[in-house]
Amino acid sequence: MSLKYVEKLEILKRNTSIFAYIGLDDMNSEGTFVWHDDKTVIKTEMIRKLFKSGEPNNGNNNENCARYEPVNFALNDAVCSDYIRYICEKLCFHW
Repeated sequence: MSLKYVEKLEILKRNTSIFAYIGLDDMNSEGTFVWHDDKTVIKTEMIRKLFKSGEPNNGNNNENCARYEPVNFALNDAVCSDYIRYICEKLCFHW
């Protein structure tokens, strides 16, 4: 699941209490966050909207993956090798 839309982050806020990776990183170019599913770049104004205050900060020069943090209801950059959950999206079909 990628949280390209603020609406999806709002769903997480209401329905989960877990820390989770969301399919967004800046591994190729520091500060340029790219979605895993289609390689689109997140715009600066969206970074300000989705990340918690003071983030992303690339702490210790090794925080490249975005994760959802329920205590802040926002994103934070984190070490990609941290062992935490990830969010997947499954399409539902109505017949």
